[in-house]
Amino acid sequence: MKRSNKNVVLLLLLVLFSTTPLFAQTSTSYDGPLGYTVAFDIASYTDTRDKTLEDVLSKVPGTYGSQYNGMPITKIFVNGNDIRSSYSTISGMKPDEIEKVEFIENFQAVEVLRGRQYTNVVAMNIVLKDPDSSDWTGSAKAGTGGSPALYDGNLYAIRIGSKSQNMFNFKANNIGTDFGSNTSDFVSDELGLSVDRFSMNNYVSMNASSGSVLSSNRNRFNNSYYFNTVNTTKLSDKMQLFVQASYVTDRNKAESAVNTTNYLQDSISYEESNQFSKQITHSIKSNIAVVANTSKYYFSNLVYAKADLKNVDQNLTGTFSNDQTGKSNGLVLRDDITFLKPLGNWIFTLFSQNQFTTIPQNIAVTRVGTNQNQDISSNSFFSDTKMAFGYTVGNWTISLAGGFDALTHKLETELTGVEEIEVVDNDAKFGYVKAFAQPTANYVSKNLQLQIGLPVKFYHYTFGDNILENTPSDEEKEANITKFEPLLSVKYQVTQKSSLTLTGKISFSDANASEFYKGMILKNYRNIDQGFLKYDLDASRSLELVYAFRLPKYSFFINSSLRYTYGSSKYRSFDRFIGPYQVRGSLPSVTDRNGINGSIQVNKGINKGTVRLYVTYSNNNQTMERDGIKMDYNNQSWMIAPNMNGRLTNWLQLKYEFNVRLSYMKVANNDTKSNTTQHTHTFQATINPTQTINLTVLEEYYHTIIAGQPKNLFMTDFVAEYQFHPRWQAILSITNLLNQKDYSYNSISDLSTEFHWIKIRPRNVLFSLYYTF
Repeated sequence: MKRSNKNVVLLLLLVLFSTTPLFAQTSTSYDGPLGYTVAFDIASYTDTRDKTLEDVLSKVPGTYGSQYNGMPITKIFVNGNDIRSSYSTISGMKPDEIEKVEFIENFQAVEVLRGRQYTNVVAMNIVLKDPDSSDWTGSAKAGTGGSPALYDGNLYAIRIGSKSQNMFNFKANNIGTDFGSNTSDFVSDELGLSVDRFSMNNYVSMNASSGSVLSSNRNRFNNSYYFNTVNTTKLSDKMQLFVQASYVTDRNKAESAVNTTNYLQDSISYEESNQFSKQITHSIKSNIAVVANTSKYYFSNLVYAKADLKNVDQNLTGTFSNDQTGKSNGLVLRDDITFLKPLGNWIFTLFSQNQFTTIPQNIAVTRVGTNQNQDISSNSFFSDTKMAFGYTVGNWTISLAGGFDALTHKLETELTGVEEIEVVDNDAKFGYVKAFAQPTANYVSKNLQLQIGLPVKFYHYTFGDNILENTPSDEEKEANITKFEPLLSVKYQVTQKSSLTLTGKISFSDANASEFYKGMILKNYRNIDQGFLKYDLDASRSLELVYAFRLPKYSFFINSSLRYTYGSSKYRSFDRFIGPYQVRGSLPSVTDRNGINGSIQVNKGINKGTVRLYVTYSNNNQTMERDGIKMDYNNQSWMIAPNMNGRLTNWLQLKYEFNVRLSYMKVANNDTKSNTTQHTHTFQATINPTQTINLTVLEEYYHTIIAGQPKNLFMTDFVAEYQFHPRWQAILSITNLLNQKDYSYNSISDLSTEFHWIKIRPRNVLFSLYYTF
């Protein structure tokens, strides 16, 4: 190793593992009324280019995505007010309005359950500098440029009052940004019940291709519009009203290629596919909820509605040239009711939900000399009702929960034009009733949390098919299955600085209603799914150990996990290649699988930022049948991701991320194996020659090896910002400054290796005005 590299490593180790603060203390910790709390001074992490709270939180030590020190962040408060919504609601808040952000560990949102129920989640409370202000604040951005014309607009406004909170967000762009994951959701409270959710498959499987290595905005040729509003109002001292509504529309084009190598027992097959895709999506979503969360009772009623429209057109050349179109229209309507009431040392819990879903779909494929067309009608109704009684004595709460689920799913398909296979259409109805009883014991003290669950579940399945001769319309097939799913979870606070959590459980997957049929469904020009009646359920046994360590005073955090999973099934997945089709499905055959998954994350706060190391590892053994031959194979992967984000001097801020992914696949009993290596480096430097000017250079370097040859890609972006008024900023941005045209990489999927080629957006020049209010 060169001497300069040694010095860099030593410096990183010094910063990461120092037990004394390198800079001024930026966090405090204390035992608050709702749990152990760590508070971060936001000003200590805010820099000149940080426009939103999301920009700042990415540098706060211990945070990673929606987790804090390995625990999920499930609740968000502003000045102690539960906004009842997801992170996207407050992500656009201005950092200069925020005094601190608090993370509350082992948080229990339901007041009547505090001190009675095991919890291993985190709440985030945003404390404002002016808690009495109820004025609208926010920002607006408008930009244009390029040829053809580019546009990028964003309006974000939020008002935080003592009795109501309101957020409004509008976005529009054709510079590649995807708004699909930006919409807010209503966040339900954890009740201690195992709440089941049901979602139906979208059978048509085709999308405007996007790369999994490059950021999606690099290869999206789009026109997108987005609207989202969230409003929370106190109707009284006990009752709160939540209203959310959103609309997203996206028109996207993409050009890509996928060359697939399929490994067989003694040979390989090779396919080429060059794709030009156009996709139009519309999505409307609304949540309306009334919530009362008091020490005397808890009540919640949520009405949820979502409608989706998706149209995809693809032109494909290569091994199986064709034109294909796919359409789907989805509608989901759901109502959830929750009620909890203490009765002395007893507590009564009731939960009920009812959901209707419909997704009509169509796929049409045009080949040389032949056409395929398929209509799909898919409708379902799902109902879930649960009740529980709990009794508290000392630190123990013993409860007994029971209830039932009911589901009915109707599937009709009609497929024409497939000549290579004897196609069986579907006119099937599948349903089940599930009854369960679950005794649970919870122990909660300052240093120890314990949960023991002993649920027993009974399933009664029914199935009928109006097409197949062996199941005429007046006959239904039935099956009764009973399952026992024990759970044990223990969290021990070893010291105030460290904790251990051990969780072991046995679980069984529910029968997938969307996959419960006996006919065939054409998913796209290449894939056909063959149905199979899987009454008996896949079993999974897992044991997970989680270790967390924290030194908030020194902004130092460690969390790690190790999980072993062993699964068994009475069914084996298969695929076989027939002419232009790959037929997939399941067949009766006892199959085992096992795997080890681990991760560790280390964080150390530095000046206005953090140094982080994140490592994951997985090793999974699986089995499938390909062209009538059983094939055992092993998949392994490593990800190592160190990064640093902070200010080194008064005029220089640096951000560096390094990500290496190693993937391996080995087929047992033969010489078939495959591996991929991908490196991604991201370097961002922001220079501040004056108080009003920011100059930022972003460099991205992608490296992979294809057919033994290295493949490298350099991407460069430039941003210049000029603060010509306390509220106004002029911004010049240039993305893909080097005008790179495309990128390619390899990936491994089960018993296949895929070569991907992606067309990249050309150089974009954009001039914007940014205004805060």
